[in-house]
Amino acid sequence: MTGSPGHVGRVPASDLEPGEWEIPRVPLQYERAVLADALVVRFARAVILLRLSA
Repeated sequence: MTGSPGHVGRVPASDLEPGEWEIPRVPLQYERAVLADALVVRFARAVILLRLSA
């Protein structure tokens, strides 16, 4: 990279307005893992509640 020390270079143009941030997409495998975990926890709670009420 050329230029003076601390030179950042050109920032690529984007469609964002000043003050907006681009939010990176979470990988699909992570989303699936979180959803699967939530499903297992909900199922376990339902089983525990059924056994306690019996």
